[in-house]
Amino acid sequence: MKKILFIDTWSQADRFINPLISSFNKDRNMCYLLHCDSMFLNSRYSTLKSINNSEYKNFDLKNFNYSFNLAINQINPDLVIFITIHGIIQRWANFVLKQKDIPCYFYMHGIREDNPAVIKSSFLYKIKRVFFYTNVYKHLAKEFIKINGLTIKNIFFMIKYYKELIFFNHRYTNNPSINLGFDYKVMFLNHNKDEKYFQKNYPINTNVEFIVSGNISSIIPAIKSQELNLEKNCLLFISQTEIYSKVNLIKLLKKLQKIASHLELKLIFRPHPRDVKNIEIAKELNISISKYSEIHDLARTKVAAGLNSALMLGYMSLNIHIIQINDSVNLSLCSNLNYNNYSDINIDDLDDFKIKDIKLKNDETPILINPVETIKNKIYYDFK
Repeated sequence: MKKILFIDTWSQADRFINPLISSFNKDRNMCYLLHCDSMFLNSRYSTLKSINNSEYKNFDLKNFNYSFNLAINQINPDLVIFITIHGIIQRWANFVLKQKDIPCYFYMHGIREDNPAVIKSSFLYKIKRVFFYTNVYKHLAKEFIKINGLTIKNIFFMIKYYKELIFFNHRYTNNPSINLGFDYKVMFLNHNKDEKYFQKNYPINTNVEFIVSGNISSIIPAIKSQELNLEKNCLLFISQTEIYSKVNLIKLLKKLQKIASHLELKLIFRPHPRDVKNIEIAKELNISISKYSEIHDLARTKVAAGLNSALMLGYMSLNIHIIQINDSVNLSLCSNLNYNNYSDINIDDLDDFKIKDIKLKNDETPILINPVETIKNKIYYDFK
């Protein structure tokens, strides 16, 4: 029996970690989630609620005076699992864990891409962000100095860290120059191409082991969707926040309405967990908003449309036809992963897309490999 600790920014990680935790529990392991809801849900994402799941014990870092050192000492895990590596919470925790020689594992909960577009934000948002992340940083800096000592070298290091966090956030998140909190035993990937991405963009320890597991959050629902006998009568649009301008989204949804009508399918809008404005746009166009789980939506979809959402990996594993939405700045997921059952549509030239060019395959043989088993078996092997 092992004590397995998951660490993430917030308890909203539940949907990404629960499949693995459920499998660990069957083998009589003890699982925990350590998060920072008290910081991020109350101040940064007030519309989201904390999640409590009886499958595992749930701790807020606030219970440990915002000290990962204290939290790790009291929980005393055998290993720690992350689903994100670039955030301040993850890097802070990983730094502390390295001092204690506790092995860290990581698996991808979403999609990562080289040189992602810079998301534009208002001046007020930027000011709020400075105050918010300065407050989080103070706890990290305090712990760093307590562990490494109050020296001139360490003070200048933390000043550089703060400068990148606050003033160069795009680099901090996507291609950091400050090496703090990137030490992993194993990193589980969606695809073998992800290895090059992580080695290129993050200062990860050179002895890390990369293993392709597939994506838990999309492939597990795809596997479970096979148990439902639903009519495949939908064209499902996978929304993503902060990607589309209002004008482009309206044009795109109207185009998808025409495509769905031509294919005799019903257009369904599947919102992102943080969608608000995009949902209102879809409602104004009389498009049905999905309130179902990924499992249900995967089971009823004949054609999916998306840009680079992780859910598209689930559709790929089911060999479902995808309308790949392309723009000038974001990754074309289907092309990047060499998926061959898709059609391209350019959001900047929607008139160029010809509905008659969509060729739906009759053979939709799924290619399903369970990522939970891949991850779990590797961890068990390391601890046997």
